[in-house]
Amino acid sequence: RQLFSLKDMLSMLTALKGLNLTLRDKDLDRTIEKITNLVPREKKEQLVRQYEQLVIDIMPWGQGEKQKKKLEQIHAAIKESKLLTFQYRNAKGEQRARIVEPMTLLFKPYGWYLFAYCRTRRDFRLFRLTRIKDLAGLNESFVRRDKTYEDTYEREMGRAKTVDLLLQFTPQARPMVEDYFEEEWISIQKDGSALVRMSMPEGEWVYGMLLSYGENVRVLKPAYVRKVIKERAQNILRHYKGTVPDKMK
Repeated sequence: RQLFSLKDMLSMLTALKGLNLTLRDKDLDRTIEKITNLVPREKKEQLVRQYEQLVIDIMPWGQGEKQKKKLEQIHAAIKESKLLTFQYRNAKGEQRARIVEPMTLLFKPYGWYLFAYCRTRRDFRLFRLTRIKDLAGLNESFVRRDKTYEDTYEREMGRAKTVDLLLQFTPQARPMVEDYFEEEWISIQKDGSALVRMSMPEGEWVYGMLLSYGENVRVLKPAYVRKVIKERAQNILRHYKGTVPDKMK
């Protein structure tokens, strides 16, 4: 009796191959091979044809071989329960050496993160991989702690203070708006601009997200977020006053 249908195996292979594009893990290679071998010979061509219709690539644009090697090293340390050490620069620009017990790799919009117990801070932390420098493995094992990412960050996010945003995007930004925001959040206006109503967990990243849209967005509400964005835009403008010194050209 066959436990999995062709559709089941296609779903598993699509997910596993997408993950393995990034991690290049030998265990995943073996699992993919085992599942592929379960497919009857007469249906393998059909499986390949259907697999090519959907590819999951979870490596963000602009992050190449160096980032993949970092992911592979962290993933190996998680599987082997080995300590990692690295230099980490937080959102405030402060850099400090960390020794961590790596627990979970997770992909969030715009990048990869490591959930780990930080022995330096003596608490669980979420580290953005692009801010991790001088990564190295230590030849010391640890006993995995009885706590998960969901136990800590997901519950905290559920209790976090949220901010209700009303944003107006230019007509030129409409394709970008449709890429990144839910359809029910968007209201297209007569002039072609797009109003977006959304609630987000409040934090520094919200301001970074809004500034990343540059001249294509205007914050309508709330007033305090509008004020912060205006002040930061003025600070950016000040950086461009005057000329570039000759020695820096």
